[in-house]
Amino acid sequence: MQRALVLAKFLEGVRTPSLIAQALDVPDQEGVIDAYLRSAEFNTALVRARKDMASSVLDAIRERLHTFLAEYIALGLDNGDPRVRAQVLKDLLDRGGTGATAKVALTTPDMYRRAISEFIEEDKPIENPDSPESDAKPAP
Repeated sequence: MQRALVLAKFLEGVRTPSLIAQALDVPDQEGVIDAYLRSAEFNTALVRARKDMASSVLDAIRERLHTFLAEYIALGLDNGDPRVRAQVLKDLLDRGGTGATAKVALTTPDMYRRAISEFIEEDKPIENPDSPESDAKPAP
């Protein structure tokens, strides 16, 4: 039994050991296939294969992105309905980075502190630029 073939059948949607054995024309190896499907080696190979497949799909989409965009613009802007055209233009502007920004309601000081906490270093004291200590340079 070739493990790569078992993995390929599993990725094609053939999930049970008996159906995989039948598809590979090795019906006497159901127990071996079942043990492989339950192994850590198979799970590792499956995760790696799914990542590779996702990367391949994303690469294929990126290669044709200009075609998709041109088709989207043509479908939307050539449409006779002004509501459709307006939605397409809004969507294109949003995707171009000019969309509305998320707004956060800060009704209490505690909410404000939590919202900016990631930008504040708690252990560092605030220095006053007008104080004489700020002009003093540390000794080398």
